Amino acid sequence: IIFAALIAIIWGVYVLINPGERKNFVNRFATTLIVILFLIHPTLVKFMFSLFACKDIGDGHSYLIADFNVTCWEQPHTFYAYAIGLPGIIVWCAGIPFAAFLLVRSKKKELFTNIEVLKIYGFIYAGFMERTYYWEFVIVYRKVAMAAISVFMYSVQRSIQALLVFLL
Repeated sequence: IIFAALIAIIWGVYVLINPGERKNFVNRFATTLIVILFLIHPTLVKFMFSLFACKDIGDGHSYLIADFNVTCWEQPHTFYAYAIGLPGIIVWCAGIPFAAFLLVRSKKKELFTNIEVLKIYGFIYAGFMERTYYWEFVIVYRKVAMAAISVFMYSVQRSIQALLVFLL
């Protein structure tokens, strides 16, 4: 929401300076938002999963790998894991890419013929052939799965992690 507001403000100022660009405001806003969401997505996914990455160090407690001062599944870790981590995984790992897929899919017939659609959503699918426009979303979910493997399979041997990633 903060990113969207900041992007709207930036493009709003640009439109105020260049009134002739008013008709392009929505297209530029949407394009910028899509690009930024795709750029920050891997970092946010890794952060959301890292809230669940704990390691047992032999004293009967497990500690957050990102900060060994935090004991896992005790307060405040439990609160952050369930209040930020779980909703974040649902929204950022599954929801945002799925919503973007549905949006692109709704424009399927126009993806390669309508220049306005290409300007807004082309960042997502322009590198693929028309019949494989959806492939970027497959890649996004593979990245999510790799992040999950790297976090949740932390204590497993690296060779097993590599095999799991190879299966993706």
